[in-house]
Amino acid sequence: MNSTGTVKPFISKENRIFLIVCLSLICLSIIPRWSYLGDISWWWRSAQTLMTSFWFEKEGISLMNYQTPIYGYPWQVPFEFPLYQAIGVIITRIGSFLGIFHNLYTGMHLTSLICFYASAIFLILLCWEHFQDRALVLIILILYLWLPYNVRYSTEILMDYLAVTFALGYVYFFTKWINVPVRYKYFILGTIFGILGCLVKVTTMGIVVIPVILMILKLIKEQNIQFDFSIFKKENIHKILKNRTLIYFCIGSILIPLCSAVLWTMHSDAIKNANIATVWLTSSNLSNWNYGTFAQKTSFSNWVEWFSKIHDFFLFGPLIVFPFIGMLYMNKISKEGQDFFSAAVLSPLLTIFIFFNLYLHEYYYIAISPFMSVVVGVGIFCFIKYVIPNNKWLYIFSLFLAGFVIMQSVEKVKLMRAETENSIAYFNANTIPLARKTKVLTTEKEYVISIQNDWSPNFLLYTERKGLVYTPREKDKDICNIVDSINYTIVVGPENSTDFDVILRCFKYSEMIEPGIYRVSN
Repeated sequence: MNSTGTVKPFISKENRIFLIVCLSLICLSIIPRWSYLGDISWWWRSAQTLMTSFWFEKEGISLMNYQTPIYGYPWQVPFEFPLYQAIGVIITRIGSFLGIFHNLYTGMHLTSLICFYASAIFLILLCWEHFQDRALVLIILILYLWLPYNVRYSTEILMDYLAVTFALGYVYFFTKWINVPVRYKYFILGTIFGILGCLVKVTTMGIVVIPVILMILKLIKEQNIQFDFSIFKKENIHKILKNRTLIYFCIGSILIPLCSAVLWTMHSDAIKNANIATVWLTSSNLSNWNYGTFAQKTSFSNWVEWFSKIHDFFLFGPLIVFPFIGMLYMNKISKEGQDFFSAAVLSPLLTIFIFFNLYLHEYYYIAISPFMSVVVGVGIFCFIKYVIPNNKWLYIFSLFLAGFVIMQSVEKVKLMRAETENSIAYFNANTIPLARKTKVLTTEKEYVISIQNDWSPNFLLYTERKGLVYTPREKDKDICNIVDSINYTIVVGPENSTDFDVILRCFKYSEMIEPGIYRVSN
């Protein structure tokens, strides 16, 4: 904001160099990510996502009735709206048409990378909107691009960074609309982004709650109403209600996305209720799993574990001090900047609290990664601008600290790369040979039953066949009823598994081809 009180446009002559620097940083950040683009991901959530894309590619894209064939006929177990999976297939087809690449795995990794950089662009826009300081925005962008956690997960076959893009876009367009309510294009864009965010991954949208609340409070405050008990006085309520159109639009921009999430949940629950094997995956049955129990949320040891993950992912080494430095000096930044920094501090905590149990998974921290970059970035900016000036020894010490953080980051990236390679080597040695053998023994119209100790889509994904994963979760179900009238022809599992007897009795004919593989029929 300049001396006349007007906000400078984001794209201006003086910002062109800034934009070039941002684009250069984005291009350079591809280097540590390049080695992941051709990998086959074997994490269970990534494999499940990839399986949906595989069948999109094979049988055509169907957003409302997509297939993830691991729980038997009708081959559906819908969770999130499969927009990410569809985009990945389209990008793969474009790459194949142009002769650049033909591999679905590469296409999906590339889709994740595009989604990550899209989220980075919206993070830049949001930070510029609130801070109006190029140096601060660059620091936050550098952190977001180069934190080892983001390097690793930005290429993983997950829809999470697409959901982050929609969440940040929703906050950005909501902010623009609140600032100038007559510009309804921002309201429309914000609502669209909110709907898509809630459909793709509603758990990620928890990060928008506090920013939206702060913007609505700002809107109310602009009516010259103080935030105390006087807000409930009749004349103050009248002031708020005077501009009813604006209120209706505010409510609509929040309720419409939420309604889309509710409608999608009802649709997916109806599909899961239709299959005995997937009833346990309906939203009502997964309530405690998704949200966690009150006892979990109020357990000190659980919070310590969750905070230790945040430390490992975003606040390792000296980085842990910068959020506190940001809090100490936040009064030196603009009011808009203070509000955004406060939202960045509180939003991760609220999001984790709401979906507490889900944060036992590492990849769920993708949702809070943009705001963690803001929290650390503001602290680094304040440290450079307000703490170390005119103190050369502190300046030199800071350079050593920066070198230490960089070395730790490099080590973390190397470790993550080694873990990926070890995972690939394990599945190449233990899963893929059996999957290839199963694929040879079956046609595309034949289906496979895979006996496993725990649920995993990896084996069926690589067989390129539809099937049913039988785990201890299925022991209390009528498995014979589940497999009846379906053309299952191969049962595969550990050689000495007692579950073979449970499965084989459902078929009139069974023959052991080799230990651990049976051909069956009715």
